[in-house]
Amino acid sequence: MKFKIRNCPNKTLKKRLSDAIIFYSKELMHSSLVRNLFVTLIIDRKMKDSYGECYISGMNDNLKPRRFVIKLNPTDVDPLYSLAHEMIHVKQYAKGELSPCHSKWKATNVNESKTEYVDLPWEKQAYRYDNKLYEQFKNNC
Repeated sequence: MKFKIRNCPNKTLKKRLSDAIIFYSKELMHSSLVRNLFVTLIIDRKMKDSYGECYISGMNDNLKPRRFVIKLNPTDVDPLYSLAHEMIHVKQYAKGELSPCHSKWKATNVNESKTEYVDLPWEKQAYRYDNKLYEQFKNNC
């Protein structure tokens, strides 16, 4: 996976985030997919009401998401934990589990505007696995 990290003046945190991106991507996706992805990670201390967010910033020639932006708010929660959650969303987009416009989850229609945030299937999956992924990283790196 190719990536860049922006707005992170703390060199130790930047190194940990780099290591985590590599670890999470290897745990979540096959290497043939990972090598075709690019993530821009932005530390954003001005984010309100969120620990992080992930969105698609580019597609390949087959209109599959391959470029992503992850924004993290490092002030309340360990950003390595928030990164685990957002990397699960990268996996969901990249593997086609979650449609770019959030209208389908694994080929099933989802009405995002009529579904509570905690009941969205992609959020359920991310919350189910983010802590496990985070703990694996802490224990292995």
